[in-house]
Amino acid sequence: MIYDLEESPVFNMITINGILTFREESVRLHLNAKHIYVKAGQLRIGNATHPHKYDAQITLHGEKKNANVSMKGSIEPGEKILANTGKISLYGLKRNKTISRLVREANHDDMSLYVEPGLVIHEDDKIAVLSSSYDNEASDFKEVDYYFNETG
Repeated sequence: MIYDLEESPVFNMITINGILTFREESVRLHLNAKHIYVKAGQLRIGNATHPHKYDAQITLHGEKKNANVSMKGSIEPGEKILANTGKISLYGLKRNKTISRLVREANHDDMSLYVEPGLVIHEDDKIAVLSSSYDNEASDFKEVDYYFNETG
């Protein structure tokens, strides 16, 4: 099956027993789901010799207050799931650097983050700052508008 929706509705559960391939000619593809289970099939976006050239995105939806899903009665992975017992192949254009460390302390109300040089950021990227707390309910994530300034 070829996935070719620019923006899908939020599917409750997608189970893949065949092959789901993201269409290569589409400029933007966005798959929204609460649960995706690649069971006896394959999920493919591009391949090793022909990486996907455009925007292909999968968003898992859920909230902490939602009930966890139990798989086979013994595993409770959470409320947003991408489970795989088949094969997932995701190939996109190479990016030089997508992870970095802070070089200055970041506080909750800061509107600027200072990171190591070389981080590649694109317009639609989201930035996540991982919590430095041991509290499993803690979160330092805050969505902010940003701009890239090579000097600082």
